[in-house]
Amino acid sequence: MNKEQFVKNIIENIGGSDNVEHVTHCVTRLRLNLKDNSKIDVPAIEKLEGVLGYTLQGNQHQIIIGTAVKEVYDIFVKLARITETTNQNQENVNKKFGIQTILDVLTSVISPVIPAFCAAGMLKVALLLLSTVGLCNGTEGAYIFFNMMADVAFYFLPVLIGISTAKRFNVDMWMGACVGASLIYPQFVSMVAEGESLQVFGMNMPMFTYSSTIFPALFGVILLSYIDRFLNKLIKIDSIRLIIVPLLSFGLTVIVTFMVLAPLGNWGSCTFRRCIYMDVKYYRSFCWSYHWILNASININRTSSVFNTSRDFRNDYERFFSNPSNRIFT
Repeated sequence: MNKEQFVKNIIENIGGSDNVEHVTHCVTRLRLNLKDNSKIDVPAIEKLEGVLGYTLQGNQHQIIIGTAVKEVYDIFVKLARITETTNQNQENVNKKFGIQTILDVLTSVISPVIPAFCAAGMLKVALLLLSTVGLCNGTEGAYIFFNMMADVAFYFLPVLIGISTAKRFNVDMWMGACVGASLIYPQFVSMVAEGESLQVFGMNMPMFTYSSTIFPALFGVILLSYIDRFLNKLIKIDSIRLIIVPLLSFGLTVIVTFMVLAPLGNWGSCTFRRCIYMDVKYYRSFCWSYHWILNASININRTSSVFNTSRDFRNDYERFFSNPSNRIFT
């Protein structure tokens, strides 16, 4: 199949590139928001070779393409002359907040990270198979090395999510990477492991583990995007803006993230996960399958260790809140 001609046929049957308001993609679907929905020829699109199906969700047209969707998307953006900035700005026009918006955000943030998940996950599977059939016992240097490499994508997940979220919300992705990296800074991780406390501006900072998480970095970078845009509008002098905006944006973002957003994200995910675990006791056959789906799709906590996903966060929370001295305000 000639993918370029395939994309040209799609553009022709949606009313041309001028009719495209916004385009994005998930794992298998090309997602389109059109200016005039009456111009799309759905039967013609469904008959195209390479199209597996079509569905309409709200005001979004979803063309099911399969695993080749990323390549199709890149060609579509090129042929339709859609820049990333223009695409993002169009998406934000008259955007209503709702469940569909939340799902779109999660999809657009997590989808770019999926190849890293696949690489790490399949490497884990390969190592497990080798040890199962007796070709290695886990003490070999090569086994230890590749086992460590398989953990990289999961441990540094906040950094990957920070970059992906920054691109989604049109803020500097290196700033987004810094917000994600701050959550797994070695000294902070060491303090959490040793049960130490940290006071910032007279307040006790919640000390929790944030490696292998999605929502703390996601919330933090979303906040960064709003602070950055506000400061860029507020400060008019370019020479001052270049220095002050990154300083204030990053400083304000990390303090609010560590004090509020990151603990809130982990608390919400842990609460939701505990409800599922409680249900497993009474509805084991149903919830066991649901448990695996949640771990695979949401990846709230430790993705690389499915059976231990909530243990580290539960221990962190119990250790922190069981100590009377760990009040937020002193």
